[in-house]
Amino acid sequence: MRLKNKIQLYTSLSLFLMVLLFHTAIYFIFSMTLTQKDMSRLSEVAENIAIALKKSEEEGLPSSELLKAYLPQNGMIRVVTETGESKLTVTKESTFSSLPFTYESGQTAEIKEYNKHMIAFAAIPVIWTNGEIMSLQVYEEIENTEENLALLKMILIATGVLFIVLSYFAGHVLTKQIVRPISRMTNTMKASMKEKAFKRIELTGDSKDELYQMGQTFNEMSEILEKHYEKEQQFLHDASHELKTPITVIMSYSNLLKRWGQTRPEVVEESSQAIHDEAKKMKRLTDQLLTLAKNGQPLYLDMKPVDLGHLCKQLCHTLEVATNRTIQSHVQTDQPLIAEGDEEKIKQLLTILIDNAVKYSREPVDVTCGWAGDKPFISVIDQGIGIKEEDLPKIFDRFFRVDEARNSETGGTGLGLSIAKQIAEEHEAELKVDSRIGEGTAMTILFQK
Repeated sequence: MRLKNKIQLYTSLSLFLMVLLFHTAIYFIFSMTLTQKDMSRLSEVAENIAIALKKSEEEGLPSSELLKAYLPQNGMIRVVTETGESKLTVTKESTFSSLPFTYESGQTAEIKEYNKHMIAFAAIPVIWTNGEIMSLQVYEEIENTEENLALLKMILIATGVLFIVLSYFAGHVLTKQIVRPISRMTNTMKASMKEKAFKRIELTGDSKDELYQMGQTFNEMSEILEKHYEKEQQFLHDASHELKTPITVIMSYSNLLKRWGQTRPEVVEESSQAIHDEAKKMKRLTDQLLTLAKNGQPLYLDMKPVDLGHLCKQLCHTLEVATNRTIQSHVQTDQPLIAEGDEEKIKQLLTILIDNAVKYSREPVDVTCGWAGDKPFISVIDQGIGIKEEDLPKIFDRFFRVDEARNSETGGTGLGLSIAKQIAEEHEAELKVDSRIGEGTAMTILFQK
């Protein structure tokens, strides 16, 4: 069943049940009120008759004549003995004589049904002229109450049917309002799949309700997916471009080896070295591509307290020996500089930053650790060529290089900072860049405490 039909069905059914319960309650309350009023009135008549009978006994008046004076218009008065026999019956309607009766020992009042008509009944014990206790019973057909209840029933049924019909059409309009944004979203999705494009839903109105927010969220999701798709396409394009150069070089030198390798030893040496260099470059590039692919998924981090000061000193010494460059570490506190993190991933992140600093600066590289407020930080500072201000937001994009000086000739692939950024984000750390052309660059990792 379609959502539109479900909403309309459940809405109509719920309204029907509510109207049924509400109208039943109204009818029940109104019926109780009217019948209670009739019973009270008839009980009062029975009490007045009992008082009149007592006075008539003292004055010697006949009981039957007295009862006729108190006889209801559409009713009957009956006196019943303790043995259940009718002592006296007064009525103008012959049909009342056949009413079943029993002796009532106490005062009571109730509504009975006889020949599909409502009869009000009241009984009160009296002392008859012979000294016996009798049950004085008064009956009255309550036509007005019956007619009023029948009219009320018709009104409630008519208004109920009218309300359900109107609510059905109102529910139909409401359902269309609810389903329309969902239908637009479905159609937009189908159009996106068919045209292989990321389309948006046109949002109308200023209600800002849940349906509007759903459409807005869908548009935001489409925008994010489109950006990811564009980045993926750019990534594939850049990766294929980066891999094409070393593959071309390797193929060229391998062809050269096939043609001249057996007769010219110098060609063998030159080709072997070139193929080896390009293979190393390809391996480094593919390793970084695999790292990025893994970082696209949540990393498994072995989170534990890490002494950043000790880590910096150790790593700076190792890289200083490996690069044959001066890499100075400075710890601005005598106390242990502790942060929660994965030690190996932090080393990888710091290695990328130091490697960049070494590549693009001839001066010594400074690595500084300390506290920035209540947060530990590590800064890698070089005195190299610097980065243009307009290029700063792009430096963490994959394969992005700011100028000719930062190209593949330096041994870089343009993936290092992208990896560094992802590692920092996994640690909920902030990676900030401060750079000036001709003065140098400072890369700062601001950790959570």
